[in-house]
Amino acid sequence: MKCFETGQSSTNETLSVKRKGKKPMAPRKESELRDNKHKKHTSSKRRFEKTLKKQKSLESKIEDLKKEMNHEELQEYQEKLGRLEQNLAEIKMQFTLAKEINDDNKIFLNSIIALLFP
Repeated sequence: MKCFETGQSSTNETLSVKRKGKKPMAPRKESELRDNKHKKHTSSKRRFEKTLKKQKSLESKIEDLKKEMNHEELQEYQEKLGRLEQNLAEIKMQFTLAKEINDDNKIFLNSIIALLFP
């Protein structure tokens, strides 16, 4: 069937001309499809091996950093614990000194009371 304005036919001939003379390929045989699938799989596997290695190395670096951070946090907590223990020891010492002073004051007050009220 030809177009009235241009005089060209509107069948597959014009389509093949528009595609610069390329004809559609015939479907591949089943064995070729299997080979290509296998090749595609191996090539994609090879293509991503480097990125997989990089990913694994980055994951191991992340794990190392997490361990290091945990170690640093543990050191910080140990330092804080040491400071708290020092503060507690100072408070205990001050408490015992205050108790001794209180005991001395009681003795002193008792002696004053004994002198005042014989």
